[in-house]
Amino acid sequence: MENRFTLISYNTDLIESCSSDSLGDILAQVREDRISWFIVRGYGPADEGDIQKLLSTFSAEPALSEKILNRVPMEFSDREADCLYLEYSTPVPRFDAGANRYLEARGSLVLGERYLLLFDETMLGEYTAIEEKILGGGTRVQSLGSDYLFYLLFRTAISHSEQLVFGELVSRFDDLEDSVLASRGTRAAFEELLAAREVIKALHEPLRRKKAALVAIREQDLLFITQDTEHLFTHNLAADLEALWLGYLRLRSWWDTLLDIHRTTVGARTSRIIFVLTILSAVFLPITFIASVYSTRFVHMPGLDWPFGLYAMLLGMVAIAAAMLGYMKIKGWF
Repeated sequence: MENRFTLISYNTDLIESCSSDSLGDILAQVREDRISWFIVRGYGPADEGDIQKLLSTFSAEPALSEKILNRVPMEFSDREADCLYLEYSTPVPRFDAGANRYLEARGSLVLGERYLLLFDETMLGEYTAIEEKILGGGTRVQSLGSDYLFYLLFRTAISHSEQLVFGELVSRFDDLEDSVLASRGTRAAFEELLAAREVIKALHEPLRRKKAALVAIREQDLLFITQDTEHLFTHNLAADLEALWLGYLRLRSWWDTLLDIHRTTVGARTSRIIFVLTILSAVFLPITFIASVYSTRFVHMPGLDWPFGLYAMLLGMVAIAAAMLGYMKIKGWF
């Protein structure tokens, strides 16, 4: 099991990492001449004191702890003193069949001039690849500031994971399309469509909040976000989010198309059933008429005393039915 607190500190010459369940032990390793990436895992209301202590250590506003614990979305006014606060939630490519949705990574980021605090609520490891890459050395991160690390986390861990989810959904929708086309409008196919709709709906809010966060970041005038990093946000990351948004809209459109196909299939199936019932009604109508006539209680009825009367009537009914079916066949009604 991972320790609750991890500190990755670096400059152009070195990279160091330490982990512990004791906040005091980790804070003792903070150095002013290094960029500090501090990770807090699995926090809750009981950890408010530790969170405030951590924020104070890095000269961040302690009142941010309330926003972190309550997952308050980022707003345009969330430039707290000399730091930037961002709450995030993003789907990761792990599908929970029981809940019929992708698992959602949630947490908060606090960016300062020489630090980045990551509060990881769900511990789904969305940032593990970046952590391993930095510790492996040889990356641009060492020569750049905390703002570039913030960009990497936002783009790679948050947006890239959502791209993987959208890639999985395209494959799932391919299978769903085949199922809908082969189902002939069954109830099971409709339930599959409803389940797919819930999956898509769950993607909307995290994506909308990321787009809003990007707009808010653009509005901030923070000196420790360099022009190069700001360019990465306003161009690269903006392009990624726009592609995700278009992907979301395409999935919605695809779902609408599949629903139309299902409705058309159901309508055709219903029409076929009504057609068959109409044919049967038309065939049995004269037969029913003959049977009703001979069921009346008159003393004198033609053929009642004839030994072969019943067989003649049945033969006549069959002949009438065959003639009607033949006529419908010639007309091309079926």
